[in-house]
Amino acid sequence: MKNFAYYSKWALRIGIGIAFIYSLIIRNWIGIAGGLAIFLSTYIIDYINRNRKVISDDLVSLYSIFCIFAVVIGVMFNFYDVISWWDLLMHVFSGIILAIVGNSLLNSLLKGKKTNPTIRFFFLLGFACIGGVVWEIYEFAVDNILSIDTQRVATTLVNDTMSDLITDVMGGLLASIYFAAFDKRGI
Repeated sequence: MKNFAYYSKWALRIGIGIAFIYSLIIRNWIGIAGGLAIFLSTYIIDYINRNRKVISDDLVSLYSIFCIFAVVIGVMFNFYDVISWWDLLMHVFSGIILAIVGNSLLNSLLKGKKTNPTIRFFFLLGFACIGGVVWEIYEFAVDNILSIDTQRVATTLVNDTMSDLITDVMGGLLASIYFAAFDKRGI
């Protein structure tokens, strides 16, 4: 999996580079800012993992692939504006990814001990839901600070935010059910 993490990280970096040029041409300043932040985050992950593997190769791969779809394709190439359901799809995936991250964190905290599947289910679902809420708070703050409308409040009122939260929960629910039912290792 180490090779896949390496290649997916470099695919993300190269994708951001290509999308950066396109975003400059169309003057997509939000895409440029988001792309730069994600580009820098890949080096922050490398820095964190330089002496000791803190973030697993699986999570690095998952992060890289999600960022390719959410930031490079979604924001920098404007799929959020072109494909009506792109935002909802990314929120379902983010709910799944947050539950996976929560499962990895729980396994790390348990250090090989088994846990009750019900406890695992509620921990993962809660982790995914809190992650979705934090993201929506972030979007709200950015919209207000930069006077932009990523949440599409002007056209959808609260519908975009609620749809995002509901699909985050759906993704988190799917992954939580899976891990509660099939993570028998308890690691």
